[in-house]
Amino acid sequence: MNSFELVNRVCAKLDEKVEKAGMASLTPEERIVWFVWSALGILGNGSFQYFFENDLDPEATACCFQEIGLSNAAECFRLADSLLPAEYSKAEWKRQLEMLQQLEVSLDTLARAVLSEEKQAEARLEQHILARPKLKSLITE
Repeated sequence: MNSFELVNRVCAKLDEKVEKAGMASLTPEERIVWFVWSALGILGNGSFQYFFENDLDPEATACCFQEIGLSNAAECFRLADSLLPAEYSKAEWKRQLEMLQQLEVSLDTLARAVLSEEKQAEARLEQHILARPKLKSLITE
């Protein structure tokens, strides 16, 4: 099994846990895997627009990237969040989409910066998983 398959398998198990018991059920070690891997997949499929449309937490995600030593990627999540107007979170869906479209170029630039570290993130997540018995046990479940 290569590193992608290993991380993806563990994250799939964590997705099941989130579906059944919610995000609060994840341990801090599990949150790192879930947030980083989910963010990479979402950015790869739709940039930060998709990330924000799915109402993911940019600060929690940044902290998880920071935890695995990818401070540049972490900063991109913080910068993307700082670009959003103050009224974004309270705006109606249609207005949120308009705001995201206005920021498309900047958000896409930040997403590309994060994705340029994707292989490094994958390797760090693999190390993170293999160093923790509880996470490692998810590989064979």
